[in-house]
Amino acid sequence: FFFFCACRSLRRSSSSSSSVASVSVLAFQRSSQDAANLTQGKQLESPVVTTMARRVYGVSEPLSEVPATEQDKQLSLQLETALKPFGVFDPPNEMLNRTKVLGQLNDIVQEWIHSVLVEKKNMQESVAQEIKGQIFIYGSYRLGVHGQGADIDVLVVAPVDITRADFFTTFYDRLVESGLAVGIRKVEGAFTPAIKMHFGGIEMDVLFARLSMKTIREDLDLSDNAILRNLDTPCVRSLNGRRVTDAILSLVPDAEEFRLLVRCIKLWAKRRGIYSNVLGFLGGVQWAMLSARVCQLYPKAAAAILVHKFFLVFTEWDWPNPVFLKHTELPNLAWDNEQWDPRINPRDRTHKMPIITPAYPTQNATFTVSTSTLTVMKQELQRGLEVSKQIVARQQPWETLWEPYDFFSSFRHFICVYATADTEEDHVVYEGLVGSTVRVLIESMERVPAVQLVHPCAKAFVVPREQPDDKYRTAWFLGLVLNETEEKSLDFGTPASTFYDTVERKTEQWHVGRPGMQPHIEHMKRSRLPGWVYPDGQRPARKKGKKSRKRQAAAAAVVEDPPDIAAGGDLAETSADTSADGPPEGSAAAKRKAGDDAPESNGEGGEQAALKRPRPAEDQPA
Repeated sequence: FFFFCACRSLRRSSSSSSSVASVSVLAFQRSSQDAANLTQGKQLESPVVTTMARRVYGVSEPLSEVPATEQDKQLSLQLETALKPFGVFDPPNEMLNRTKVLGQLNDIVQEWIHSVLVEKKNMQESVAQEIKGQIFIYGSYRLGVHGQGADIDVLVVAPVDITRADFFTTFYDRLVESGLAVGIRKVEGAFTPAIKMHFGGIEMDVLFARLSMKTIREDLDLSDNAILRNLDTPCVRSLNGRRVTDAILSLVPDAEEFRLLVRCIKLWAKRRGIYSNVLGFLGGVQWAMLSARVCQLYPKAAAAILVHKFFLVFTEWDWPNPVFLKHTELPNLAWDNEQWDPRINPRDRTHKMPIITPAYPTQNATFTVSTSTLTVMKQELQRGLEVSKQIVARQQPWETLWEPYDFFSSFRHFICVYATADTEEDHVVYEGLVGSTVRVLIESMERVPAVQLVHPCAKAFVVPREQPDDKYRTAWFLGLVLNETEEKSLDFGTPASTFYDTVERKTEQWHVGRPGMQPHIEHMKRSRLPGWVYPDGQRPARKKGKKSRKRQAAAAAVVEDPPDIAAGGDLAETSADTSADGPPEGSAAAKRKAGDDAPESNGEGGEQAALKRPRPAEDQPA
């Protein structure tokens, strides 16, 4: 079983072809017969290759066109039944509510555009009445793979007379005045500027794009590249949310089998803790693009078989070879040189797991993936392959595939990142800023020699407030795999400083600085984890069993009162933790034990001192 990925063809002069050949070839293995049929360097006008007798989806011939058997279809029905208890399907009453809420949002958009044209642009009432804007949905809701309680991604497309400044001022004010928007906040400095809120009880991310048109027709086709002319970068990025979603749907041979596959893969990724684009894993659209590629390679397979093929394909995939759903387009627009191309853009060569969006201008949707998160995803894909093989052989039920991953019992050492604010309103904004910066800390820690792996927990925890005057806090946890030979000399000073500096810079860029906003990093051992990280709020009891020889020797060493370990960051669990009665009072080990039992959040001691920000109080973010 082999695979391949076609090389990208760009209009470049022949003189540069030899210098870029080693970078531009983006192939992975498949059979020699199929490889001989691969046509390289041909620019496709359509995302679907048309042949004499059939259509070929994507950038290559399918690997198999064997039709689904009755047994395969029956296994797919079992998959659908197994998914239903996990809320991956939207109930009918919730679907009706979503339609109603989107209608209310559309009414606000039309009223807002009319008022801006009349009040700010001094346009006649009769003329303004004919000018409209439109809302477009994208993401999982547009793909039809959203689950119960899922959010909705919305794009507001406005005519040329409406500006982005109007969107973040007068439109924002109208949303607040409607009484339907809860927890509303502006994120103007983000990569893609947005308004985030709960509208009518549904979480929404609302983007804005302004087109060079006097009015926005209801039948406007956003997939037309011509609409990108004369647009700024934020508008192009906003439009590509919908353009990418529509392209994915047009590139799969069977939409229903694709949707069932995506629902299964999304549930698996969430339950296994690898569903978070912000922290360096993949989000819903990224998993959907990988699923679409598998559907292209097996166009006639049933969803149950596609699940197994998904793990088979991407376990064998030779990253960082990119995943393409279609050939690259060059429509002769200003964004031709902005597309993902490692031959031209040095930054693109550093991407670990490139999955290329199928809409112009193409971008890598997974640029946040780090070395550690790629390693974790590879491990989970390998596990998924082994389990799915047993499921297809009728040896395991589907529920085995998405058994939850026990994050906190898998590591001895953790880094906890806190985002703290004085008010709930400030905290909602600040946790988004700090959460989007955690991956900077992950990448910095990967460069520490003693660290082998940094595994982020995909869930953010809201810290319970015990007193009314307690601050609002959100916490993220990173599990550490350390190199035992260098464990005692571990120093997090440089990664912590890099993280704090990045948070400060983004606070200024996003214009969200408020008194009381503060990031904080803390090292914890598993025995010091707070109870609120566990599902029932209680720390599991430590298992009692026979001690290993290593622990027995460590316990004996405590009684002998060994010399002090050099101060400044011994992160290994000390032998005092393994002794039932503890070391003799007054011994050096007892002093270390006392220091280890002290609260780590007070900023004292070697471990915490390495993570503290060495700056005066007046230098905190204002």
